[in-house]
Amino acid sequence: MASIKLKHSGGNGVIIAAPSSNPASDRTITLPSTADGTMLTTTNPKAGNIIQVQQTVGTGTYSTNSQTYSDVITCAITPSSTSNKIICIYKIGCSTSNGGYSGAVRLARDSTAIYVGAAASNRIQASSHFVADSDGIGNVKIFDQSGSFLDSPSTTSAITYKLQFRSDYSGTYIYAGQSVEDSDNTYRGRVPTSLLLMEVAA
Repeated sequence: MASIKLKHSGGNGVIIAAPSSNPASDRTITLPSTADGTMLTTTNPKAGNIIQVQQTVGTGTYSTNSQTYSDVITCAITPSSTSNKIICIYKIGCSTSNGGYSGAVRLARDSTAIYVGAAASNRIQASSHFVADSDGIGNVKIFDQSGSFLDSPSTTSAITYKLQFRSDYSGTYIYAGQSVEDSDNTYRGRVPTSLLLMEVAA
C-alpha cells in the first residue's frame, strides 16, 4: 500500500496512506487555496462541531388517559466527552377526546425531566402544553407541539432521551399522531412524532 510520510524535525511525522481497499473511483482531497486551515479529526473537533446525530421517528398512533407522564418515543445517544452538549429537537401532534380538555408534553433525559417550566403549586411542569379546540362541528383538531433545547448531560455513558405526554384530566384520553376521530376519510390526517439529538463539541 503506497504512502507518503511528512516528517517533523523532531523525527516523527504524519503518514498519508492509500485506502486499505480499492475505491470505486479515484478520490480527491482538496486543500484550501485562499486561507490556511487545519484538518479536523473525530478526536479533535472544534467547539460547535456536530459530532454525531441520532433520531427516532414514530409513525404510529399513541394514546393515554393517565395523569402521569408516559413515554411516546425515545432516542439513545452516547456522548464522546463530558463537556459536550446535546441539542434536542422534538415534534409531536396531539389531540384530546373532547374539545376544551388539555394535555402536556415533556422532554426527559433518562428519569430526569428537562426543559420544563418552573414548579408552581399544582401547575403542571411541561415542555409544551395545549388545550384542545374543535373545528366548529365537534371535531377535535390535531395540535402540533415542538421545541428545542441544549442539554448538558455531563457524561460519556449511554443516555436515553424521552418524549412523554399525559392527560390533564382523569379518564380523558389524549392522542398523538392522530385526531380523536381518526375515521377512514381523506380529510383525516396522521402525523409523525420525532425526536432528534445532535452532540455538539464544547
